[in-house]
Amino acid sequence: MKRRSYLSLFLLLFFCQIAAGEEIVLSNDHACLRFDGGTSFRINSFTMNGQELSPGSTAYPWALTLRGPLGETPWLSQGQAWYDGGVLEGDTAVFTWRLYLAGREDWHLRMKVRLAPTDELPSWSLEAELPEGWVVTTTEFPRIQVRKL
Repeated sequence: MKRRSYLSLFLLLFFCQIAAGEEIVLSNDHACLRFDGGTSFRINSFTMNGQELSPGSTAYPWALTLRGPLGETPWLSQGQAWYDGGVLEGDTAVFTWRLYLAGREDWHLRMKVRLAPTDELPSWSLEAELPEGWVVTTTEFPRIQVRKL
């Protein structure tokens, strides 16, 4: 029993350390993305075939317009959400925000960025947990500042 609790404590501390500040890196022969592992979302670097495309981008990576059950249409971006951090799961980085909707702040939005070994470009996806009656009507995603070459 004690062995399991020590292992759980070790894993908890290990993952907290990653979330607390180490970069989250996706890389292959074609591209490399480096995300800040701190308390706010940031793309530290995005290179493709050796060219730096987006050094230090602080742009909001997503923006959504929702429609609620009473016809309300809030526009949400990273600035209207609480960032819970990012983790690396194999060749995918997963970033999570909490949204405040219907009187609760425990609705989650997850952004996944995948860069498999043979991918020339990263693939981006967005998943949102929303209260009953809420739908996404418009998305701006991914929103990445790119340097003009």
